[in-house]
Amino acid sequence: MVSDWQHNLIKGRIAEVIFELMFREAGGFTVIKFGYENIVPELTQYKEAPEANEALDKIKASPDFVLINQTSRLVHLVEVKYRRKPSLENNLDIAIRMKKNWDPSWLFLASPDYFFLDEVSRIIENNGKMDFLPYAYINEELNRKYLSILKEFEPK
Repeated sequence: MVSDWQHNLIKGRIAEVIFELMFREAGGFTVIKFGYENIVPELTQYKEAPEANEALDKIKASPDFVLINQTSRLVHLVEVKYRRKPSLENNLDIAIRMKKNWDPSWLFLASPDYFFLDEVSRIIENNGKMDFLPYAYINEELNRKYLSILKEFEPK
């Protein structure tokens, strides 16, 4: 039997893979894995160490991806999360933590019904409310395709 922690880890990884594949397929973006487990895997052994200092805490809280818009050259640090039922309170908590360590940054939220993408500062200003993933980034057809893929992993 899979524990809740394991289940959440798997869902989070699925959301990360969907984010990466979707933006790559959309074209016009460079997608770079950025989370600490990708850039400095040796740090994962210190994840729960009580001696971890503030610098290590900031590194451990690093966003999952760097997303570069090839047209505008804008660079976004993006944290990816999966939430079966997104809540304003949880969105706000994530945004506040991200702003503390990585400002400016963005939050991508995958849920069974919608994808969301918004700047952390705006999420805080809007008390946890997030904008849907803009069709200017990912067209409606790709959006539906990847929502369908995400739903394949939902329990029946």
